[in-house]
Amino acid sequence: MYYWGTGADDYNRILLATSPVEEPNAWTPQGVILERQPDAPYNFQGPSFPHVVRVDEQRWLLYFAGWGQPRPDGKLANTTGVAVSEDGGRHFSYISDQPVLALDKDY
Repeated sequence: MYYWGTGADDYNRILLATSPVEEPNAWTPQGVILERQPDAPYNFQGPSFPHVVRVDEQRWLLYFAGWGQPRPDGKLANTTGVAVSEDGGRHFSYISDQPVLALDKDY
């Protein structure tokens, strides 16, 4: 299970936990798999709301809401980002320091 947590430092992270099929409530934490991007304005506060898409056996994409620095207009500073795993969803790295869906665009 991929989930989002906020640390004592108030920054968001994406974490992983596993459980056996026969014991679906026996979760074992696997740790942080995606930290914040302190140098990326769109993901300064860190990622949240993970959604994982399996591309093939090894390559997986993790879409997330990146939380940026507070905006002066009061709007939420969250955008959609993406990270990639080349090891079947165990470790992820950012593809870019820019969001895949930016704020205030006509889509």
